[in-house]
Amino acid sequence: MLVDIQINTATILRENKTIRSEMTDLKRTIQHQTDDITALKSSLEHITKQYNEVERGLVAARKKIQEQEEEIGELYDLQDKLEQYTRKNSIEIHGVPECAYTETEDVVLKLAEALDVSVEPKDIEICHKLNRKGNKPIIVKFISHKVKTNLYRARAKLKNVRVSNIFPHDKAGRIVLITWVLNSLKLSLVNIYAPNSQSEQLDFLQNLNNCLIDKSEISTLIVGGDWNCTLSKIDKIGGTIWKPTNYRNLILTTMDAFDLVDIQRLRHPRLRKYSYDSKC
Repeated sequence: MLVDIQINTATILRENKTIRSEMTDLKRTIQHQTDDITALKSSLEHITKQYNEVERGLVAARKKIQEQEEEIGELYDLQDKLEQYTRKNSIEIHGVPECAYTETEDVVLKLAEALDVSVEPKDIEICHKLNRKGNKPIIVKFISHKVKTNLYRARAKLKNVRVSNIFPHDKAGRIVLITWVLNSLKLSLVNIYAPNSQSEQLDFLQNLNNCLIDKSEISTLIVGGDWNCTLSKIDKIGGTIWKPTNYRNLILTTMDAFDLVDIQRLRHPRLRKYSYDSKC
């Protein structure tokens, strides 16, 4: 019986030792977990602090943006008021072909003369073309608001004024236009001589279009002369290889706009007959 007690005691002591070892490991594990939790808490506090700082910065940025937007709005209002003030004595003039004048001041003076409004060069503070697409308008600022008002009020008279009468388009004498009545039919006959220079050809075509619109009887219109251009390959012999040009394409556009046809090519689509043969 004593032996059994000794054996049980030894067993209990071993088990106690094992339990103590496990307790030590458990305490060590708990300590590590406690350290990890403490580190996580510290990291979380740090992240929370950073988040709060970012949130405060974001609030400050939003406030600053709102202030800047309000300031921009005020600046826009101020700009509008300033533009309205500066435009108080200004007028924009549209519809005058750029090829019809060399000085913008001449446009203002001729327009005023046509409207029977007294305007002298000394009345004009500044005058220039606006940088816009197409036919550029002219802006003029007068010294006196009274002069501007007089010219502006007279604008209703423009309905009785043709632009071509104030600003003749064809200064080079390349366009001759006659309109007469033949057996109760009103007919416009136009003779043209186009320039050779490509840079001049485009201006010439613009002048021709303006002249036809302003002065001709478009419904009964005949245009002839020397275009200094061939419309298709069959129209050319000799010289360089034929190819379409911008000028040729614009001629076709003009023909389409005024319902014109090449009567020679319409009546003789395959005829090869030339007025000039280049040997180059």
